[in-house]
Amino acid sequence: MKKINYLNSVSNNIYHDDTYSLITKMTPEIQRVAKDTGVSAGAIAGAIAEENSYLTFFKDDLIDFKVTVKMVPQTDKQGNVIYDHLGQPVMIVAKRTHADWVDDYNKAESFGLDTPPTKSNKWDMHSLVDVGPGNFRIARAIKIVKDNADKYPELQQYQDHYDKLVDDLISEDSSLTALMYGIYLKEAEEFFTTKSPYQNHWDELPTAFQDALLISFVNAGQTRLTNIYKARKEPLFLQ
Repeated sequence: MKKINYLNSVSNNIYHDDTYSLITKMTPEIQRVAKDTGVSAGAIAGAIAEENSYLTFFKDDLIDFKVTVKMVPQTDKQGNVIYDHLGQPVMIVAKRTHADWVDDYNKAESFGLDTPPTKSNKWDMHSLVDVGPGNFRIARAIKIVKDNADKYPELQQYQDHYDKLVDDLISEDSSLTALMYGIYLKEAEEFFTTKSPYQNHWDELPTAFQDALLISFVNAGQTRLTNIYKARKEPLFLQ
């Protein structure tokens, strides 16, 4: 039996009960997005479950909040900066604005959206942080909006409101996470049908195997899978 390298990153663990509850709650949206994007509902649910399962063990509940705010000098009604008794500006917490996210995304884009970030990179470029129940990267969500708003009208509300985009990614009550994964997995499908050893055999694969490959794209990322493809270009079917 040959080793299926593309599937190395797919979890074979039992998901946490909270993850099953989340997927059950999101099922109507997942099914709707599957119909709209043409991506398997199983792949969308699986990708979200994989990322949410990771959160169950490693997520800091404060991270989602921290990336949405910044420290700014406090001002009076006339707009003058208020100073403390040591002559230092009094700093307060303020919400990140659309303009803040535009600047941050531009930095992240120059850094490389597919480049694995370090913790230091994430503090310098907050759009490289994964947020919400689906652990979805902010920069990737912004890029999806920029590239797909014409095709998916419900994304148009975010074109000039990346701050709302981040809020909706974080919310468990928003349908945005399911849509983001549907569109992202559509990109993954394009990778496997055009730039992988499966490009001439995709339609011959069982749906469950296709789903596993698509989920591996989310787990490993396009850069890593591209490197695997370059290393071995022959079809990797089970024998």
